Amino acid sequence: MDTAKTHTRPEGLLRARGGAPLLALALVLGACESTPTAIDPDDSTTEGIRMTLVEEGHRLVLVEDIEARVLDALDQGGGGLAAEAAREHLHDAGILTSEADDARLTGQVERAERLEDWMTKSWLESAALLFSPGLQDELRVGVEEVLEAVEREIARSGSSRAVDQALRQVRLALSSAADLQADGQEARALLMVTRAAEYLLGLDPEGRAARLTARARALLERARSLGGDDPHPVLVDVFEAAEETCSLADEALDGGLPREALEHAARCHRIARSVVLRLSAGARAEELAEHARTAVDRASDLHLRAGALVGEEPDEALAAPLTLAASHLEVAMDALEEEAWRAAIALARSSAAASTRILLALNEGSDPEAFALRASKAITRSEGLAVMARLLAGSTPSPLVSERLERAEEGLDRALFSYRAGQWRRAFLHSLRSGDILRRLILELS
Repeated sequence: MDTAKTHTRPEGLLRARGGAPLLALALVLGACESTPTAIDPDDSTTEGIRMTLVEEGHRLVLVEDIEARVLDALDQGGGGLAAEAAREHLHDAGILTSEADDARLTGQVERAERLEDWMTKSWLESAALLFSPGLQDELRVGVEEVLEAVEREIARSGSSRAVDQALRQVRLALSSAADLQADGQEARALLMVTRAAEYLLGLDPEGRAARLTARARALLERARSLGGDDPHPVLVDVFEAAEETCSLADEALDGGLPREALEHAARCHRIARSVVLRLSAGARAEELAEHARTAVDRASDLHLRAGALVGEEPDEALAAPLTLAASHLEVAMDALEEEAWRAAIALARSSAAASTRILLALNEGSDPEAFALRASKAITRSEGLAVMARLLAGSTPSPLVSERLERAEEGLDRALFSYRAGQWRRAFLHSLRSGDILRRLILELS
């Protein structure tokens, strides 16, 4: 990250359009932050589940954890297609957080929420490019393992309506994530997996509050670092406001009030995140037009490169992202002509992300040796899932089950063929898709 640029124009980033100081913005952010999911802590049937989550909860990854990973990875520098695209998405997140903050200050809550959804998608697009396809697999496996541990505890000590509802939401979110990934929508798939993790952690409000408070404090320290040794007085006030909300979260935790702690921790995290994005990746509204043109040009270039590599008849693993890239690029160009800068940027970034995934899948700009090992492990996991699915299906599976098993095994054959041909990322994508089919089938059969 360009630290020189980070500190050369903080004054312009300290204020929203219209001159509203960031301190007032921080107060608005604090008042509007939604609280993470939590189940009634007085429900005695969840005590064993909470203990399970204390032991196993570290396997669950949330949106704020992914945000921290992205920032850490970009801080370490490095180039390549993935890092370049990730920095562009983080830059977009800076624009979006500024516009969302402005919208909240002027009472446009629905617009602010829509912009914040786009901001989250920008974070997750960055993560998908930097860490995928392995990240999706890692997150899903973590949720599935914790879900299994919770279900074992329920079998031992019982459940409740609230717990059953939460677990239904977990399964639905995992199923949606698999469908989205199959459609090439990596960022939205990541979002659904983190939602599944959120539902599980909601069964332990105290642990969830402690975890979010720790993450908020870490992000606040990053914001202070970006503010420099002699921060602007407005920043000093904002840091104090954020620190106060984190302290209130600590006090609520000490007082046995996990819901209040969650509210305060969420406020602190949101304020710190807004400052970090403004100081590290923010852009002023006047820059949107040029930013949109650059984004569309880059997406067009990446799409041409991806199309040239896959040819006229791309295999199944690459067809979905190629189609997504083309359709989003076309609409982005239309938005550019209509001077709908925000829509043009969002669609161009989505198209560029899909094209970049194709280029990485074909080993352009990747580390073949590292990915060969990852592909090998993914194939081995999917082969194990295939054996389990066959056992659960029995000797006379239904036609629908047989069709899904055959589809998954065909994908595994393609993965092995690609692996032997040295196409590591393509092998990984095939094995990942087969694994998704098999996991859903195993869940249904069991």
